[in-house]
Amino acid sequence: MVKNLGELETNSTCQYWFQDTIYRNGTLYALSPGYRLHENHQQVMDGNIYRYNPQTGTGEFFSLDVLAASQMFDLGNGLAAVVHKGEGYQPAGVTVFNLETCAQHFVQWSSENLPDDDAISDVKLLDDSTILILTMHQLIGLDLNEQRVRFQMDFPDPEFSPIHLWIRQN
Repeated sequence: MVKNLGELETNSTCQYWFQDTIYRNGTLYALSPGYRLHENHQQVMDGNIYRYNPQTGTGEFFSLDVLAASQMFDLGNGLAAVVHKGEGYQPAGVTVFNLETCAQHFVQWSSENLPDDDAISDVKLLDDSTILILTMHQLIGLDLNEQRVRFQMDFPDPEFSPIHLWIRQN
């Protein structure tokens, strides 16, 4: 049974919109790429992570250093990956966001690595310094420390749509 506990965020001057969410340890994290002003209905792009505690009904916004946030993935280990598609003057890349401390680290990539027409299916943490980015046409290994693409594997068939399972072997 679904139960509505109330509005996620109310504001007298604007209305936020939310995209992806992560629920971890009794806290909801929601990606908010922007808001609409009540006065003139203008849309404002403003990347934020909204942390909400359903038990207390309280929440707070944490601004992302880079705008144009489009997706959020749970990496485990208290981390989330926020994907930035690079609209306008904003760079394309991924922000690794610590859900506990709200610290963030942005890694930029070029449009050569991820063309605009390629959709991201999933993002996973491979080890302490590498994340895997699975798209509809390729698998990318992104080195967080060196801020570069470590490897890139294209799928040979353009009609191929990856179905995947992540299996970690120790």
